[in-house]
Amino acid sequence: SGLKKVTGAVFSMRTALVGVAGLAGFGLLVKSSLNATDSLAKTAAKIGTTTESLGGLRYAAELTGVATNTMDMALQRFTRRTAEAAMGTGEAKAAIKELGLNAQELNRMPLDKRMVVLADAFSGVTNESDRLRLAFKLFDSEGAALVNTLSGGGDALKEMLGEARMLGLTMSGSAAKGVEDTVDALTKLKSVFKGVTDQVVAALAPAIEGMVERFTAFLQRSIEAKGGVEAFARALAIDLLQGVKSALVAFQELANGFITVYNGALEAKDALTQVFTPDSKKNARQLRKEIDELGQLLSSRAKRIEGETARQKRSSELAQASDFKRLMGLQALLIQADETGNGLDRMTKVDFATKINAEIDAMVGNLKNVKNNIVDLPEVIVPAIGNIEQAFTTWRDTIPDLDVSIKALTTQGLNGLTDALTAGVTGA
Repeated sequence: SGLKKVTGAVFSMRTALVGVAGLAGFGLLVKSSLNATDSLAKTAAKIGTTTESLGGLRYAAELTGVATNTMDMALQRFTRRTAEAAMGTGEAKAAIKELGLNAQELNRMPLDKRMVVLADAFSGVTNESDRLRLAFKLFDSEGAALVNTLSGGGDALKEMLGEARMLGLTMSGSAAKGVEDTVDALTKLKSVFKGVTDQVVAALAPAIEGMVERFTAFLQRSIEAKGGVEAFARALAIDLLQGVKSALVAFQELANGFITVYNGALEAKDALTQVFTPDSKKNARQLRKEIDELGQLLSSRAKRIEGETARQKRSSELAQASDFKRLMGLQALLIQADETGNGLDRMTKVDFATKINAEIDAMVGNLKNVKNNIVDLPEVIVPAIGNIEQAFTTWRDTIPDLDVSIKALTTQGLNGLTDALTAGVTGA
């Protein structure tokens, strides 16, 4: 008990770690973090912003129900359209002017500040249709998703960006660059292994080709020796069925071996409990055995009494009467035990392999006699398979209680054996 408590304390930390991220938790967490940061750095470079700005805006997107990839694409299109508007062209030019913003000044701002200014301008648009129209002009099809992000105004967006920094969700450019370099190095390492694998396979290709050619030639010789593909297939099927026969016999011997052990354990239990257990506590199987032994004793004594002297005869008759009285009592107890289902009965050995193997032999005979015409095979095989299926069903019904009986032997039989030995010791 003490060792179990110590073991539980020692492994509690491992259990907690496994609960966090599975058996390889730390490895999965590190890999996921590396990939996420690498994606952040590469996307920030593509959009033309910093990892700090993009990380904060991604957090704001998640809080307002916008997917990360949707926010990334919206920012990419917004950056391009702002630059076009600063040059006096593009679809966003009129929308920026309608919001009361200067395109040139907006284009010079960092991306996160640019989004804060835009959110302030959006908060002044009261008509929902106008908000959606302007968002489409600025962000294209992703604009519909960003309406909620911008509608709260600049203060709400700045608050979300501040939370991202406080929670450590924004990452400096140098740290992100380090992660990006690590991911690139791992990609190179993976490429090295792939290159080595490809070169090894290429070097082994002639040997693999030789093995395939040899195996093909072996199959061709085997097929020719059997007289064609169909004959070869039939021979292969026959060999398989013969193997099934052997397996069924082995399963039958295994089941009967369990039954032998089971019956042997019952006999051992009966022998040990015979002396120590009172008649009223014996089960039906034990009572039947004792009744049979007592009946044989009464029969043999009755034959012996005829040749005894008067004194011996009187003694034997008294013993006979006593045993007969006990026999009647045992029979009454047996009736009661049978009604209550008390005790485990011996199991008889099973024979399911004989019937199934007879069906398999019939199938093998049909396969040997079938013509070299694959169309004839279903007419021969299908009925035989049906018979085998029925035989397996019969087998299943023959030994449904084997597992249950063995478990019952473990719980009832061996417990009874323990009780009997204890009673014997205390009785002595």
